Amino acid sequence: MIRPQLSRLILSISVQERMTKDGLTKAIGIHKQTLTPSASKHLQDTARNFQIHMFQEQELVINVTKHVLVPKHELLSSKEKEAILQK
Repeated sequence: MIRPQLSRLILSISVQERMTKDGLTKAIGIHKQTLTPSASKHLQDTARNFQIHMFQEQELVINVTKHVLVPKHELLSSKEKEAILQK
């Protein structure tokens, strides 16, 4: 039986192999649990060849742009923009 920590490292290595095979250089990964130190180190080592952005599933549950405490975003007119830049 493979330990969960080891299986996450193996998955990380297999993703790198698949990216190499398919000629990909960028990826986004989403994981349920915190990465193990060995898997994190492996991802750092592969950063020279690939851009891999990892997110924990918990981080993506809430859309911060839709949160009630985020004010409504509105485009500024040219005059409003200049006034802010002058400050």
